[in-house]
Amino acid sequence: MQRLLELAEQVARLPAYNHRNPHAFHEGKSEIAAELRKLARELTPRPVRSIDLHRMGPERSARGACGAPAR
Repeated sequence: MQRLLELAEQVARLPAYNHRNPHAFHEGKSEIAAELRKLARELTPRPVRSIDLHRMGPERSARGACGAPAR
């Protein structure tokens, strides 16, 4: 949450677009956008991969999904 507040501050401090120095605005915008994408990846839950034990065969399903003996 703190990082989102910091990014909001950065957006507020972005320099106004200036036709004499357009790179300043676009560089700041790109950095903030990259940071937001990174946060989105970190906060998005990863899907759990299901394991079909019937397709694995009896010898592997008896050992468990990771190959360890079943308890």
